[in-house]
Amino acid sequence: MATAILRHLYPHPFAAAAAAAPPSSPSPPRPTLPPIQTVYVRCPSPFPQVEAFVALSTTWYHLALVAIDDGMRAGLQTYLDLKQPAPPKAILVGTRRNDPHGALLEPLQQTDKGWPDFCRVHPVLDWSYADIWAFLRCDDLSLGAGGSGEVEHGGGLEWCELYDYGCVASSSSLSRS
Repeated sequence: MATAILRHLYPHPFAAAAAAAPPSSPSPPRPTLPPIQTVYVRCPSPFPQVEAFVALSTTWYHLALVAIDDGMRAGLQTYLDLKQPAPPKAILVGTRRNDPHGALLEPLQQTDKGWPDFCRVHPVLDWSYADIWAFLRCDDLSLGAGGSGEVEHGGGLEWCELYDYGCVASSSSLSRS
């Protein structure tokens, strides 16, 4: 999402802008992201690596993060209440079809009865595990060499280090595969 916002606001790639400037001229200012409204409903005993990744992502992607210690249903309601009088109408969710409770989801879907009311947007609903990794490793999605968002493992975006140890995410926790 951060890359899409940058590309929309600044359609010229960073590298092209830097290459066009004469060597003696100061480099053009780096495009910056506007704050991205974000909610993180923290599980009761989060892994330290997840907390570190959330903190890092908050900085890199300019997240206006609201962290809530509660269950998912109550946490989402708390978030909507905090955003009054103009709560979000839609929230992007990272659920995939093969995640728990993902099989019957639609790309755009109102929350179920008894849940806080908003439209769930599932942008990666039909992505495979391989699709997720291809996306994360895509060089074109970097936020720019040497700047915020630069990754240590080559091109692409950063991910939580627990994935490197064989952990996989579900909708509420990480588990070892």
